[in-house]
Amino acid sequence: MNYTITNPKGIDEQIQSSQNDLFAGLDWGNIDVFGRIRKNPTTDGFIPEAYIGGDEYREVYLNDEVNATIIFIKDENPVTDDFGKFWFSDVKCVVMVNLKQAFTNINHRADTEAQIAVIKQLEKNKMFTITGIEEGIPNIFQGFNFSKITTDDMQPYHIFAVLGSMKYKIYC
Repeated sequence: MNYTITNPKGIDEQIQSSQNDLFAGLDWGNIDVFGRIRKNPTTDGFIPEAYIGGDEYREVYLNDEVNATIIFIKDENPVTDDFGKFWFSDVKCVVMVNLKQAFTNINHRADTEAQIAVIKQLEKNKMFTITGIEEGIPNIFQGFNFSKITTDDMQPYHIFAVLGSMKYKIYC
């Protein structure tokens, strides 16, 4: 399912553009694609929660009921270099995918194929400049309590993030 917001503004508009490209362009079957997550405090630390509609949010980690879960994590310190006309924020597109379910015709570990497929979709948004790939659950979820991720980045699962800088406008 593609969890979108109505009439997004600022960085959410650009993230939703990439979100829509991923949902439409990845041929992975049943996937959940969320926009920008919130870093919500709990008694156990911060958890990533995504908007699912109405006034509802849900915790988003690896979900074995879908072939993939995709979220966006925005840096907390956006910057501008032209007096507020354009803003820039580091963004992670985090992908948690069951490779066996997403790539049924490939017998080997299709982690590189998953990364390539996501990058191809993210490149469609000219406001998103890709700067790298991040692996390792502690790296990807730095600053979050990730103790609820009970599986490691081992077959059939692959957890990675495509890193980049998102350019966007804030209309005043």
